[in-house]
Amino acid sequence: MFLPGYGKTIIKHLLVWIFFFQGQVEAEIEALGFDRLAIYRPGVLLVDRQESRPGEWLARKFFGAVSAVGSTSMSIPIQAVAKAMVSNTLLQPEQKAEILENMDILSLGKVKENK
Repeated sequence: MFLPGYGKTIIKHLLVWIFFFQGQVEAEIEALGFDRLAIYRPGVLLVDRQESRPGEWLARKFFGAVSAVGSTSMSIPIQAVAKAMVSNTLLQPEQKAEILENMDILSLGKVKENK
């Protein structure tokens, strides 16, 4: 949808709604009372896909180049996410529910590689 002159306002409100619903969904899942819950919040997933939107393609290319230089705070290869999920499944955390942000996921993925 394109509305001339409203772009920044729409994007700002859209982001507010996205974060609102994300938090609401996470709270409702936590309320289900699983024995253990891990919520993964990776950054931009670095993967070559057959289908993608132009904005996603551009973001992956940009963050792929940035991560090659050394900064990985906003992007992550999908292999690292998979390794982190497997590693985290084998761990016995003290908390019943945990939220893993991009840097946490990277750390778990690297721990698995070093063992």
